[in-house]
Amino acid sequence: MQPGIQSVNPRADAWLLRRALAALFLFTAAEWSAWLLVLIRAYEAGGTAAAMVMSVAQLCVGAVAAPLGAAWMASREPAVALRLSFCLQGLALGILACLLSVTASMGWIVASACLATATITLSRPAHYRLIPRGLGRDGACARWNGASAAAEGLAVVCGPLLAAMLLARLEVGSVMIATALMPAAAALVL
Repeated sequence: MQPGIQSVNPRADAWLLRRALAALFLFTAAEWSAWLLVLIRAYEAGGTAAAMVMSVAQLCVGAVAAPLGAAWMASREPAVALRLSFCLQGLALGILACLLSVTASMGWIVASACLATATITLSRPAHYRLIPRGLGRDGACARWNGASAAAEGLAVVCGPLLAAMLLARLEVGSVMIATALMPAAAALVL
């Protein structure tokens, strides 16, 4: 739906936007939890140098994948693109969880973490493409942006906090399995 065009069913659009906020929370919590977990695993394997290599590799992949992924997702309907991005993330994080669980070599873990980063870059463009839907009233777009920022901010704290609490009892791979389930849950919520 283009900005300025009124929605045919504003109530359904509002429901979709609320579900999208819940999905954004789950996605962001998984993103930050996964980042923390791979850095912990890299640090365990090789100290600060290995954690730095992991960070730089993921950031470089993200910088390249983000514009390409946004262009690829732009050709899809926003809600479909968002569900697809969550499914791809769940799959990539599941692969990463398997590799962390079997203590695979760091090369495989770095490659898998980079794949997960590439899939993570797909979600935000699709999420923010939902904004024009059903937001014909004054100030509604600003409220949506504020609610999205609040959901992300809360998830940035809750995701790593949950991972840290689970790490007190479980191995990194087991916690990553729980993390991989968050994007799957986000796809179901949406």
